[in-house]
Amino acid sequence: MLNHEELVALYKDHLDKQVLSIYIDGSDSGSARQPLWRRELDRGLGEALGSVSENGGGDGFMRARALLMKEIDGFDRELPGRGWIGFATADEVLYAEPVRATVVPTVRWEEGIRVAPYIRALKQDRPVVLALLDSQRARVFRWQEGKLSEPLDLRADTFVGDLSDIGMQKVPTQRSGVRGKTATDAAQTFLDVGSERLLKALVEDIEKRVGNDAVLVLGGTEEMVAAAHRQLPSTLDGRVVERRSFHFDMSGKELVDGIADAASELTQSSQNSLLEDVVEAAGASGRGSLGLEETLPALLEHRVDSLLISRSFIESAQDEADRCVGTAFGAGATVEELSGESGARLDEVGGGIGAKLRYRVDAA
Repeated sequence: MLNHEELVALYKDHLDKQVLSIYIDGSDSGSARQPLWRRELDRGLGEALGSVSENGGGDGFMRARALLMKEIDGFDRELPGRGWIGFATADEVLYAEPVRATVVPTVRWEEGIRVAPYIRALKQDRPVVLALLDSQRARVFRWQEGKLSEPLDLRADTFVGDLSDIGMQKVPTQRSGVRGKTATDAAQTFLDVGSERLLKALVEDIEKRVGNDAVLVLGGTEEMVAAAHRQLPSTLDGRVVERRSFHFDMSGKELVDGIADAASELTQSSQNSLLEDVVEAAGASGRGSLGLEETLPALLEHRVDSLLISRSFIESAQDEADRCVGTAFGAGATVEELSGESGARLDEVGGGIGAKLRYRVDAA
């Protein structure tokens, strides 16, 4: 699975080369002898060959086709994932892997890689970090590409150290062993200091693991979740969701289901917020665009910071969608595919496409 940076690099490296791009939707194998995805693939390859034959130069296409079919022919009725994506030139396979997301069935032999349908796969496999904590323990999980791993398990008592670390003096006594404090007070101080240091170590680790692309789910006790959220850097704003119902006794399946629900909620909330910012900016400051007529010139002038494109636009206007996504990649802009509520809203207000702009252009 390519991440955003790898996809952009692959696209830029092959802008001037003829590439066969194949996207297979394997979510429904069908009940016929030949699975539905195989019939769609054969039809797409036949249409592409017909177009190439009319224009001459079909040898390169056939060589690229043979390379990708070697990757596909090993599959029986079902694909290893819900979808499959492959790119090849006449001389080499550039990329060929199953993906967990459903994709728009596509076959294109053209200059450059067909990238727009890949945006859905990027969103589906966005990494999620889960931090589960209480006052004495923190566990960090990572969910990506259908796999849940636990890279970190922290305990508060490992951060306490000696009493002198927290400014208390030991003196001989028959009572608490700590001047001016009862045994209960001393124990509570231990807990407070351990929790504080646990929290500091956890937040430092979270920053590294979340990076620039992952989202974060905070789960556990109310007090510790709130404290952890307050200490997170502003760079994570919009990428954090709280789940205080999470606890250490949850099964792996319960964690996975909860992570998926939280990530979906966060994605939808983030997309709604981004779209409303664009709608407001398009009508006020000029730092937003809606519709292809406004957005395409902004893309060509490298004024786009974030391109918003709906799932229905990618499916119904494939060539225009791919041109816009490719132009955004070339200009260093991010791309968000909007689906569900936010996708429907973008279809309504912008015909399925819009953008957050880096700067406005004043009319002459």
